[in-house]
Amino acid sequence: TKLNNDLFIVDQHATDEKYNFEQLQISSVIDSQILINPKPLELTAGNENILIDNIDIFKKNGFSFKIDESAPCTKKVAVTAFPVSKNCVFAKDDIDEMIFMLQESGQTMCRPSKIRAMFASRACRKS
Repeated sequence: TKLNNDLFIVDQHATDEKYNFEQLQISSVIDSQILINPKPLELTAGNENILIDNIDIFKKNGFSFKIDESAPCTKKVAVTAFPVSKNCVFAKDDIDEMIFMLQESGQTMCRPSKIRAMFASRACRKS
């Protein structure tokens, strides 16, 4: 592509891959594996509030929670389902990562790094 006196070379494969990645980010809802017993989370009061306020974002990433409003602060949340993928194992670290990302970015859709890596791999194979 040429603009004025500048020449821009566009890598069509990389462009397609980036487009596919962005579409996966926007539209994908991750499958979940329901736990037999909910796993209690011990979070700080602030992190607990971030999780509760952004529970829909966690659901889109395959996490589900049971919220016990009558429980003491920092003990209200238990995980009832984790995301599932044949190549990834998800854990509390992924919840902590998402809380940190939400703390930094506000209430915008975010994905844990494991899911982003999974989408990057899918986008590459799709291109």
